Amino acid sequence: DPRLFLNRPDIRFRGRIHESVMPDVDRLCTALGLSVFMTGARIDHLGYDGSQDHKHPRNLPLLQAELKQGHDRVYYYYHLAETYAALGDIPAAQQTAEEGLAAARRNNTGKNLADASLIYQMLARIRPPGQSTLEIIEEGLQRLPADHALRFQLALQLAQLGRHTDALPHLKMLQSIDPDTLCDGLLAFDRRIFATFAWQLAGTCLMATGSQQEALQ
Repeated sequence: DPRLFLNRPDIRFRGRIHESVMPDVDRLCTALGLSVFMTGARIDHLGYDGSQDHKHPRNLPLLQAELKQGHDRVYYYYHLAETYAALGDIPAAQQTAEEGLAAARRNNTGKNLADASLIYQMLARIRPPGQSTLEIIEEGLQRLPADHALRFQLALQLAQLGRHTDALPHLKMLQSIDPDTLCDGLLAFDRRIFATFAWQLAGTCLMATGSQQEALQ
């Protein structure tokens, strides 16, 4: 969500949980021809440090209630799906995630697209390796080619399916990215996908293809 916005009575945080000003901001941007832009300001958000387990039972009914109101806010679908997964209800997590992707296709705003990225990544983690999971990942990358976290999930999925050679170009692409110069946008990334995780998985893939010396390097 925007951190700096006009002080107007018609811009207010709304919702039972993860309150957002985005619906009001989007409406005003459309009505008045305004736009949201990135600034050089940086904010450290520590709200997700540490275990979140204690929040899941509290969040579940709040998120369910929000979606019953007919919202198309994709982040609610993502967070509800993650909550179901954390509570061990994987079928409900998958169904909610797929409903979230459908909502993102109906309302393809930049924020919804970024939140859809989180859903694609989550589905890649919780679904078993297979062609249908690959198709979900590839759909996500078609919509968001710069989703480096999803590209890492694609490489991991290919490796799990024994397609080690196919995984290597994706890992090489990630290794070529310098996270210190990566421009921040709506997507944020775990820096390890460009370093430790990418090199470790590449070594595993090289070993599986018989390139022991290269794997060692």
